[in-house]
Amino acid sequence: MEPSASTERPAVVSWIKVYSGVLAVLYLLATPLLLVLMSSEKVPAEDIPVLAAMKVLVAVIMVGCGLLFGAMLFLPRSKFTWIYGIVVIALGFGSLCILPFSIALLIFWIKQETKDYYYPRPSDPMH
Repeated sequence: MEPSASTERPAVVSWIKVYSGVLAVLYLLATPLLLVLMSSEKVPAEDIPVLAAMKVLVAVIMVGCGLLFGAMLFLPRSKFTWIYGIVVIALGFGSLCILPFSIALLIFWIKQETKDYYYPRPSDPMH
């Protein structure tokens, strides 16, 4: 069922886009900075392959997280997007700096009005 255009947009929808956008930018901007910092120290020759593997792993994780958060900005209204929003919010629970924002977002995200915005319930034929 396609969400109706007349459903009023809850404020939490704007806030999750801000949250996702800020985290996407932070992850994507922090990636090159972290890679430069990892390269700034002298390392023994035998540790160079390990350091190279760590750089690749860090870059993949950081860019992946940036894209994961950034995707929230472009997803259409659907049940999948509402569930994806819970996942994006839950990822913020891993950081103490982001935790207060994640908790506040989750409280409002799971409200029925937000669910109805993303996937309205069909009319009850009994009433």
